[in-house]
Amino acid sequence: ADPQAKDAIERLVAAASMHAVLGDPAATDEIAKLAERGNSKVDDLLLLLARSGNFSALEGVLTRTSVTGPVATFFNGYAAFRHADFAAARATLSKLSGASPDLTALARFLLAEITYGDFKGISGQGDLAVTIDANAKGLAAVDRAYKPVVEAGEAPWAMFAVARLADAN
Repeated sequence: ADPQAKDAIERLVAAASMHAVLGDPAATDEIAKLAERGNSKVDDLLLLLARSGNFSALEGVLTRTSVTGPVATFFNGYAAFRHADFAAARATLSKLSGASPDLTALARFLLAEITYGDFKGISGQGDLAVTIDANAKGLAAVDRAYKPVVEAGEAPWAMFAVARLADAN
């Protein structure tokens, strides 16, 4: 097929869509080509690829391109979270704006999970008063972190947040 043909972009989008749904690594190159051309379907394709479960292909697109926008920002933060780079995840997910309500709620939930992990890591060794103070401050931070998740109204993430709060308390 001629890459200069009138319908070449449409065919590339169609191929990338099919490959993304299937989690086929070929989607990585196709989405990267579309991103280089500034195609408006890149966000949708990133979501399809993520839903396929092939996160290595998704991360491949993100590292090969300079895709910007809320979906790419979210998945860059999510990738950092998956790799336990919580500082990078916090920095990336905190600046997320313009994303769909479900991605925004998930980003808030992941940020709260980082805070929850910090809380669970509080050690009980040493001075009892210091430990109690650290736990009280940690619990307050967990409450503050999950509050926007619950208030966002995205039912699954709100329910997960309530479960975490119950576990923390």
